[in-house]
Amino acid sequence: MSPTSHWAVFIDNTSEKGHLIDMLLGGDYPAYFKSLENQKGALFSQLALERFMDEEDRHGTKVLTASTGQFLRSMSSGERKKALLRHILNGNPDFLVLDNPFDNLDRDTQAELKIRLEKVSKEISIVQLLGRKTDLLPFIHHFARLDGKELIFPKMGKAFNDHPETNSVTRKQRTLSEMWKPSTDHPKVKNFNGGIPPPLQPMAFEDGS
Repeated sequence: MSPTSHWAVFIDNTSEKGHLIDMLLGGDYPAYFKSLENQKGALFSQLALERFMDEEDRHGTKVLTASTGQFLRSMSSGERKKALLRHILNGNPDFLVLDNPFDNLDRDTQAELKIRLEKVSKEISIVQLLGRKTDLLPFIHHFARLDGKELIFPKMGKAFNDHPETNSVTRKQRTLSEMWKPSTDHPKVKNFNGGIPPPLQPMAFEDGS
């Protein structure tokens, strides 16, 4: 995956996102992520923050706020996430896995984080896991959905390209629920028929979500 290629993976209550995260960070990449081989990834998530907070609580070990007098639990959600992102970027990762990065943030902090991530995306590949289509980062043009442990990709005869206009489909043509129709041509990776809507347009599901 080149530094300017980024993915969004839509998740819901059935998605086993922990399995996908472990694969991406553990080097056991799904087929469409094989270009991440030999690259260093990092996780930006609430779970990662909780691990650092637990370390502070148990041992008094400050990692994210080592240069300050603050403990993570005394900080706002936005301050914690900013501290985590700084720490991750100091480690010079090749790609980031963002697990619902905008959860528990006010609008101003969300906007600030989106601007920061867009700058980061110029040099670092990003895989965004998200449950709300309104959280989709505007620079992402590659899409999939996580159904249990299985990734569902568009059936296009080849991997996603870097031109979203060739993958576009209007809401009048079909919904994402219609597009994500699994085929039987692969036992692990499913496909859906149709194209991908441009990232800046709303994505409509049959249930209205």
